[in-house]
Amino acid sequence: GSRLLGAVAPHGPVELAGFALAGGAYLAARAGQPGAGRLALAAGGAVVLVAAGAALETYVQIGADR
Repeated sequence: GSRLLGAVAPHGPVELAGFALAGGAYLAARAGQPGAGRLALAAGGAVVLVAAGAALETYVQIGADR
């Protein structure tokens, strides 16, 4: 319950946004819609979001005993 929520709350939404961006870019590329520049921008954004989520997961703890 609350322990899981405290562990996932800081990084979960950020990482999910990164994965969603990557997945959306993949689906758009399969349909042949985006150009190379838009695909590179989406890939870069996904990398930044996943890296930010990883940093939050490592360094931010909500409600943890220190």
